[in-house]
Amino acid sequence: MNKDLKYKAIYKIYQITTGSVIDRNDKSRVQFLNTGTVDAVINNCIPLPAGSDFEFKEHHCVQIETDFDIIFPGTDTGNKIVVIETYYETI
Repeated sequence: MNKDLKYKAIYKIYQITTGSVIDRNDKSRVQFLNTGTVDAVINNCIPLPAGSDFEFKEHHCVQIETDFDIIFPGTDTGNKIVVIETYYETI
């Protein structure tokens, strides 16, 4: 790896309120912040309780190769997850 390479980080931030699939789309980091009042589940196995966060983070040269399936098991109206995706580009 060339130590002289420099990278810029590009962020995409949005909120989901219904079950969704988050595409991998060349990102190196994905953070989920459950700002709602109900629990959620990532990929049918990772609990994301209300008020908590979880992140998938790789080295800036590594791209995540999986999609993320977010579900809200209940029918509460407090479904809110902020998704922060990070992409790196060389400059």
